[in-house]
Amino acid sequence: YKNILYIWLIVPLTVLWCNLHGGYIYVFITLVPFIVLHFIASFSKKWFVSISRKGVYHTIAASMAAFIAMIIFNPFHLTNLTHTFVISVSKHAEMWRTVNEWHPAFEWSNPVGTSYPFLILFALFIGLLLFWIFSRILAPRYLTGSKSQLDSQKVSFAILFKFFGFLLALFAFWLVLLSFAVIDCNFWSMVISFSFGVILLVSIYQNIYYIFLSIPLFLLILQITGLYNPNAVKIAFAGRNIYAFVLLPGYVFMHIIGSALSKNLEIKRKKIAYVAVAVFFMILMVILFNPFKNSLPPWQLFKVDAKAYLENIITIMGNKFVPSRGIWHPQFINNAEPAYQYYFYGLLVINAIAIALWFIFPVLLGKENSNAPGNYPQPVQAKGTNYQLPKIDLPLIAVVLLTIFMAIQSRRFIPIAAIAACPILAMFIDQIIKNISSSLNFHKNKRFEVPAMQVNVQKFLITAAAVITAFLGTSWVLKFKTVYLNPWPTDTKFTSVFMRMTASDAKPFYAMKFIKDNKLSGKMFNYWTEGGFIAWGEEPDPNTGQIPLKLFIDGRAQAAYEPSAYELWVNIMNGGPEVARARQVAGPYAGPDEYKKYVDYQKVGVWINQQLIEQGVWIVLMPAEQFDEDFVKGLETHADWRLIYYENKQRIYEDKKHFETGRLIKGVFDGATVFPNEIFRNLMLSYLKIFSTNQKDQQEGLDIAIKTFNSNWADSLVQKIIAGSRGEIQPEITGFCKSVFEDFEKNKSNYTKQDGYHSKLASILYITRYLRTVAEKENNKDKLAFYQSKYLSYDIERQELQNTKRW
Repeated sequence: YKNILYIWLIVPLTVLWCNLHGGYIYVFITLVPFIVLHFIASFSKKWFVSISRKGVYHTIAASMAAFIAMIIFNPFHLTNLTHTFVISVSKHAEMWRTVNEWHPAFEWSNPVGTSYPFLILFALFIGLLLFWIFSRILAPRYLTGSKSQLDSQKVSFAILFKFFGFLLALFAFWLVLLSFAVIDCNFWSMVISFSFGVILLVSIYQNIYYIFLSIPLFLLILQITGLYNPNAVKIAFAGRNIYAFVLLPGYVFMHIIGSALSKNLEIKRKKIAYVAVAVFFMILMVILFNPFKNSLPPWQLFKVDAKAYLENIITIMGNKFVPSRGIWHPQFINNAEPAYQYYFYGLLVINAIAIALWFIFPVLLGKENSNAPGNYPQPVQAKGTNYQLPKIDLPLIAVVLLTIFMAIQSRRFIPIAAIAACPILAMFIDQIIKNISSSLNFHKNKRFEVPAMQVNVQKFLITAAAVITAFLGTSWVLKFKTVYLNPWPTDTKFTSVFMRMTASDAKPFYAMKFIKDNKLSGKMFNYWTEGGFIAWGEEPDPNTGQIPLKLFIDGRAQAAYEPSAYELWVNIMNGGPEVARARQVAGPYAGPDEYKKYVDYQKVGVWINQQLIEQGVWIVLMPAEQFDEDFVKGLETHADWRLIYYENKQRIYEDKKHFETGRLIKGVFDGATVFPNEIFRNLMLSYLKIFSTNQKDQQEGLDIAIKTFNSNWADSLVQKIIAGSRGEIQPEITGFCKSVFEDFEKNKSNYTKQDGYHSKLASILYITRYLRTVAEKENNKDKLAFYQSKYLSYDIERQELQNTKRW
């Protein structure tokens, strides 16, 4: 848009980004579609934006320079390029793309990342692209001509414009419902929302009495959902009750937009009463047909306290109208559940705002007296030459389509697609408004120009934009403070904004200090995503650059490792043939963990031990997320592998047969083995002693664990203390749990303001569950009920904490 020489800025930008994984993609995006399509566009400058052939030559030269700079300044040189080849067209490309981040964007079960926002962006882009093309078709073909030509053109425009407006309104209605996760992304959900949208539009443009057609449609949806239970039907009619609460705001906002575009469409205040009556009957059906299955039968409505019954219904509906735990659960929020705590009450507020706007908007348009003709403030007509349809920027649109396609194929490209698409969406909206308004102006005033907006509407939009911006800005700042500045619940030391944003507090900082301080060498088995951090945490040989404890694999797997190495790692992590057999026995329709009851973990341990010995591995380092997975559960059953280091976030296992093992275990007791600090040494020492067969060692282990816990609330300690509750030390453990529970209840308000509160909450959950078991054994029903209620309360608090402390 300015000067082709700016294209050379991609060279320093590529150099800057060459260290970022995926930065090289911009060279190819610029090189291929941008150059080719601009070359094609240069032959038709009337219709297409073009940088001319001279610009094409500059772009080719700049792209080649960026390509060379990327290779020279990238510390891995050609690695990024070979990485692209390996995962795209190589012999093993399909295998490498089994990694979750390479899976399609719309694979809802994928545990990595989220494509929920991308789904909305994708639908918005496709919809606006089609409406943008449609708006260009609506532009007048003849600006001058015979009366018959102009009249025929006007009639065609009137028909197409109505069709355009109806489709745009229905699309907006469906997209808003989809954005708030109140419907699922499937054909029948779209049909239902479109049906409600059609009823709204007909009642607006024809007769208000058509609004009552929404009642039998709503009843039909309730009946279909209540009669059939298959998942397909439940998903198709998910969010059915939402239409009772979006009918009124949907009607109001569509009517306001329509009245702003048409002088014939008046806002009559009594119409809102008919909509309110329809909403009332819909809500009455919700109560009478009892879809929430609450305990009170609907026919007893008039036999009980009406206020209490209403409160009961609102409470139930308030809980159910939260997508993450409500009556519907759209598939696309599987990995990004919106935490709408006040969803139902928010709907009530939106209804109240809609009613207020219904009475305010006529004043904004100067329609205080709807029956007084000509009482409209006339906009100032813009003067100038005839409006020209903007040239089509084909290369820019193609680049966006390419990035969206890349994101659909592999969700790792979603951020790139979002960055590329948003400016084009803004361009589509801007050009649609100008194309439509100038076309309307031509057929009404014989002037093909973009008219000025009415002054009152301008003021209203500016005020609304200011209010929305202030609200979102304030809420996002407060959210930032809550997540990144307030006390951090998951750690007491790694609490910086960087640590929170990158989740780096989960990395093995202390475990690496243990490995480095004890000068461990040889070969380890590690988790894939932690390989790079582990290598960084070691002390390399100053002469060779080699790290002493060799990795099994790391995050560069697709570029730096043979496929056989990756396949072996995956096979070992999956637990081998025994786990594969159990999965087969469980069947394809079993739940994610249902197969585990068929697994013989001792066999898994034997197989894993054999594999690790063959690979020369004697140290295993695993993160907390793998503690309950097949590999760790199998390894812990084998007598040759024992724990040498453990904490909340990491565990290190060693092979007892290795020559260094004796040194490390002995060093735990005599102090020769170096731990990050005394707390970590006590963690390990208490673990070894509590599970000893010697009663004296058990008592010493318990004393060390309790002393350590009092200075550092660690849920891993609580687990080991409770797990060791047997024999003569069990009464002492019960007393310890009761004292910790009482302390937590007494000082809970202070603990919530401290870093590491999540660890305290996790600890108290273990303790409460243990005390509940003790009360059950004692047959103390009052204490059992008390601890049960406390456990549920703490569990809900923990879930809410996890939701509020993440962006």
